[in-house]
This record gives sequence, structure tokens and C-alpha cells, in this order.
Amino acid sequence: MRNTAEEAARTREKILRAALQRFASEGWNGTSFVGVAEQAGVTRGAVHHHFTDKTALLHAALSQAWQDHPAPAFAQLQAEGTDPRERLVAFVAGYLDALREDPQFRTLAVVSTIVAPQSTGEAGEQGGLPEKQVALSGWSEQIRHVLKELSAQEPLALDLDTAVFLIASTTYGVTVSAALGETPLPDSAQSRALAERLLRTVTAA
Repeated sequence: MRNTAEEAARTREKILRAALQRFASEGWNGTSFVGVAEQAGVTRGAVHHHFTDKTALLHAALSQAWQDHPAPAFAQLQAEGTDPRERLVAFVAGYLDALREDPQFRTLAVVSTIVAPQSTGEAGEQGGLPEKQVALSGWSEQIRHVLKELSAQEPLALDLDTAVFLIASTTYGVTVSAALGETPLPDSAQSRALAERLLRTVTAA
């Protein structure tokens, strides 16, 4: 019984890894249980055994991936007691670096920001919502928190909501660029320069 449970857990893990790759390469509409099964090296029945539908598969794949592969860039936002401007610069620059250098993170970011919003639950609910909240709304709330800290030290050139929108939409935009692969992502020095310029736009400095 123990071996059976362990085998089932390993199969589920293979399916989740394959699903994330498939969602990234084929998109929401192009991904099927058959394709995921082929990539995972299991039967379609095995995928159906673990997941009732494609939305459940997407939710599980994103949830597991965010637990297994948190990006160092997000730790920058949570570094309490450090300069808030530097935390925001380090976050944006680090996010760009991760998209360029870490294929696993790039896949996760692409699926979270582009594929998840396209999925639709059985009752017409927005699919991927829990994971999207972690990947997008969660980022926005952390950015808002750090911007509030910054505003206590120096005036912002934009109102708080607009400043949050600008930084969050920048991360979304570069993720789309990474997904399309049409324009090379900037190197580390350029990423840092872009992040600093973004913060100068947000603040009055």
C-alpha cells in the first residue's frame, strides 16, 4: 500500500511538472489532458484519475510550482528594515534577471500572468484565481506596502494606486515579452538601470 501511495504521488508530481510546461508552450486552449499525459509519460487515464478537469490541473500545477520555486526577487520586497527604494529597485531588477536566467521561473511567471486569467471554471468563475492572487495581487500588495514605507520618507510623484499599477504592470509587461520571445530581455546592468528609472518616475526625486 505504501509503495502504491508513493507511486501515485510521484505520478501526480510528474503530471504537474508536465502541465506547467504544456500550459506555457501551448496556452490555455491548446493544452489538453492527452498532451500533458504524453509529456509526463503517463496515460490520459492517470491524468483524469488525479484531476477532474483542466482548471483543477492548472490550479494544482501553479500552487505546487509557487511553493517549490519562490523567486528571490520577492524576498527583496519583504526585507523589512532596509531602504524601501532599494527594495523596489532590487525587486524589479531581480524579476527581470529571473525571467532571463531561470527557465523554470519564466515558465511559472508566464503561466501565472498569461494563461491563468484565460481559464474559466465550470460555473463561469475566473480560473486560476487563487494562484493569480498569489502571483499578481500578492505582488501588488507587497509593492503597496513598500511604497507606503517609501512615501513616509520622500514624496511620491504619483498617487499610491497609480504607483502600484505602474510597477505591477511593468512586471506583467516584461513577462509577456519573455513569453513571446521576440525581444531579448535586458542584461543585469540594464535591468538595474531600468528599475532605477522606474522608481524615479514613481517618486519626486
